[in-house]
Amino acid sequence: MKAKQILIAVLAPLVVGSAQYQFWEYIDPYPWFIFFPTIYLISRYIGFWEGVIASFVTVAIVWRFFITPQFSLDWHLVKSLYPTLAFLLVSYFFCDAQERLRIKQISLKGDFNVLQEEQNETLRLLQENLALDDIKFSQLANSLPQIVWVTASTGENIFFNEEWYRYTGMTHEESMGHGWNKPFHPDDQKRAWEVWQSAVVNSNQYSLECRLRRFDGQYRWWLIRGVPAFNVESKIDKWFGTCTDIDELKSTAEAQKTSQAKLLAAIDSLGDAICISDTEGNFINFNNAFAAFHKFKSKEECAKTLKEYPLFLDIFLPDGTLAKMEQWAVPSALRGESAFDAEFTLKRKDTGESWIGSYNYAPIRNAAGEITGSVVVARDITEKKKAEDDIKSYLHRLELAMEDTLFVLSKTVDMRDPYTSGHQLRVGALSQAIAKKIGFDDKEAHNLKLIGLIHDIGKIGVPAEILSKPVKLTKLEMHLIKTHVNIGYDILKHVNFILPVAEIVREHHERMDGSGYPRGLKGDEILMEARIIAVADVIEAMSTHRPYRPALGIDAALAEIEQGRGSKFDSKVVDACLELFRKDGYKIPENFGLT
Repeated sequence: MKAKQILIAVLAPLVVGSAQYQFWEYIDPYPWFIFFPTIYLISRYIGFWEGVIASFVTVAIVWRFFITPQFSLDWHLVKSLYPTLAFLLVSYFFCDAQERLRIKQISLKGDFNVLQEEQNETLRLLQENLALDDIKFSQLANSLPQIVWVTASTGENIFFNEEWYRYTGMTHEESMGHGWNKPFHPDDQKRAWEVWQSAVVNSNQYSLECRLRRFDGQYRWWLIRGVPAFNVESKIDKWFGTCTDIDELKSTAEAQKTSQAKLLAAIDSLGDAICISDTEGNFINFNNAFAAFHKFKSKEECAKTLKEYPLFLDIFLPDGTLAKMEQWAVPSALRGESAFDAEFTLKRKDTGESWIGSYNYAPIRNAAGEITGSVVVARDITEKKKAEDDIKSYLHRLELAMEDTLFVLSKTVDMRDPYTSGHQLRVGALSQAIAKKIGFDDKEAHNLKLIGLIHDIGKIGVPAEILSKPVKLTKLEMHLIKTHVNIGYDILKHVNFILPVAEIVREHHERMDGSGYPRGLKGDEILMEARIIAVADVIEAMSTHRPYRPALGIDAALAEIEQGRGSKFDSKVVDACLELFRKDGYKIPENFGLT
């Protein structure tokens, strides 16, 4: 028989817990809601120890399914143990009271006189024990940092712990009866009283968030909870309750709401399309610009999950291939990838409209580093790309015009010195080939070719009869010839080129050992571009005819720069030139183009 009673004591909380779990969304956050009457009934009709067993089974159920246990020694976290202690304490009172009442009922059987004496003695002992229990309850309640209160069945207060008096500054006389309503904020008093009266009349639990005035006049938010205790006649005998300070939690929650509202307002005010998703690709938040970016009429019409977008949208990679779903911004971010200015072409399936989008995306991680979502920022750069293409086209045309201009200038010099016609063009072509051999990129090498076209532009200032004189020049005539580098510098120095063209033109007759002209520069004082043109100039000059001598040939020209390697000419440039002719079979072109 005893085993059956214990089994009932274990099963009853499980059944009640299952029922509470089914209706949890309606009674949250009152984990002890149905268990108080359950413990009372078990202790009332089965026994004291069965009630105790049921109490501990209840604690296990509540801790496992309805609240999160806290085992930290941190003071604020330890507070979560107090409701459990209060429940066990109240349960003990239920069990103890019912056990005593059962003993009392048994003792009433028998002889009337003996029964009367035993009854009187039992009542005396019960009163003493109840008084002792009240003392124990009072001691326990006063040790708690929460406010603990007890009311009579009518709703009048009969007990407050010391925390109430400390917080409110009220006296015992002021607090008893219905004095509990005095510290309530004026805006909360009516609501608090109505909720309390409803609980009393309907024998329901009492729960309310409200503001209580502190002794210094400051109001703080508190969570007030109360549960009824029933007597042997199943009527409410007392109410037990607690008040928990939630002011900081309330302030934090309000601050979070305000912060979130500000963030959402800021996002909506931005012109860039912004979207925040969860790990399933559901769009938690997105702004008006995001809807407009995807060609929706409004934010309400915009698709709100990633899975919807392939139904009306195709996305293409920069090479024109159709992007797979996993290559889109949101899936990439959810894999932990980040990108800045990633370009995609988007096309609506329903209208055929297409546009180019620039995407920035990244994963959202929690404190543990786990991905909890993604953030994507996009903007329409269709017009920007078109403008960039127009600029590139314009610059290309400008470059072609500049090259044509340089070609014309080169031809102008050739007309003054027809015997060396094409010299600048050939020097430019050879300089380009040497530059590539050294390691210049295509653009740099091409620029050097253009400089080669005008490296002798200063000869415009030299008398034509000297340039075309068929015999050896005098010292004075040679001096006049040498002035062409400074004349070229003066012509070009005010022109804004990417490279220091004027300096290169002035230095192309300088030599590594300082024996050149016009300034006798040495080594690294000479620009690399000028060193390249210097070698190309010598090769072209010696391998072609001049008015005062026939062509000496390419072999003699190569021997000349090889002999001057490291002294007159840069070693690196000479080696590149020799390899170009002797190993690569390079030949100076006779027909020229500008590309």
